Amino acid sequence: MKLPSDGPSPRMRWLHRIGYVTTGIVTLQLGTIGFFIASTQVQNWHRASQTATQDGPIVDNGDPHVRSGLLRLISLLPQDGNFRDCGLRFVAMPSFGDTDYAISIGLPTSGKFAAGTLVTVPSGKEAPIRARHFRIPEKDFHRLMTSINRELDANDGYGLVGTDGTPVAIETCGKNGIRSAAGNVYNERYDTISSLVLNSIREWAPGDDLPYEDDWHRIPE
Repeated sequence: MKLPSDGPSPRMRWLHRIGYVTTGIVTLQLGTIGFFIASTQVQNWHRASQTATQDGPIVDNGDPHVRSGLLRLISLLPQDGNFRDCGLRFVAMPSFGDTDYAISIGLPTSGKFAAGTLVTVPSGKEAPIRARHFRIPEKDFHRLMTSINRELDANDGYGLVGTDGTPVAIETCGKNGIRSAAGNVYNERYDTISSLVLNSIREWAPGDDLPYEDDWHRIPE
């Protein structure tokens, strides 16, 4: 007669051990996947919070390269009353370009034209910073502002991002105060805003100092 066994057979013990190890590996994999998903979501949220439309002017976010460069360009624009009433400031800093651009357009309290200033900043240390003025008919200026504000309203900061394109920043002012946004033309929303500004400049302020490319890059001479 067979005596009852004192426990699982050696074969069953090994099967149990393999099961425990497999369960541990699967649990570890699931935990790792969950960590990367959560980490990616946090990174996306942080990036979106930096590039979404904000109330108030562009502020320093601690970025010593892109954001500080954009703020430097904005500081070159005239600080006049036209912008405080109704206007925009826009700056573009092409990653591989030889010229940065800063544009200010404001609508005076009286008159049928918006007054604009275009500042070009060559990358060469000896090259001078130049500024010239232009005008945009009031109706065209309002059309431009309406289109830009529509994009800013929808700008939640999410979307395709990149670092090798053209960093841009915009500040607008109107009856609801100042709003701002900073991002890269790799993002479809910023590409649209950039195109709206550049096309208006090409139409109302043509000149050989404007970029040849739609992303604000100039063809080297």
